[in-house]
Amino acid sequence: MLESESDKYLACLWAKKHMKEKQSGYIFSIKNGCVTILHKNGTVKVLMLLSELPNAQNKPYKESKDKMSVSNGETKFSLGDKIDFYFGNIDLESRLIMGVVDKEKINEENNNLEK
Repeated sequence: MLESESDKYLACLWAKKHMKEKQSGYIFSIKNGCVTILHKNGTVKVLMLLSELPNAQNKPYKESKDKMSVSNGETKFSLGDKIDFYFGNIDLESRLIMGVVDKEKINEENNNLEK
């Protein structure tokens, strides 16, 4: 199912209102050094860099060849796994919502949202 631009726009506005709240979702896809997380409400997609995953500071994550999981030797995440996160950066122009695990990395000032 294709998301319309208006759906992505509304998702960005909704995420902006909930930036400081812990969210949860499920790993939907893995590619290009990122995981896509489908929010538990089933409608908001969040992109998270592998470097933002839990325990990534200890050892970097690598994608499996089949793109079904990521692992750093200590921790492994697979498609369908639940993950908790915060909305870290929201870019309305590109309709992109980035997730972070560390609440301290929330970037409220640099979010590209119209006032």
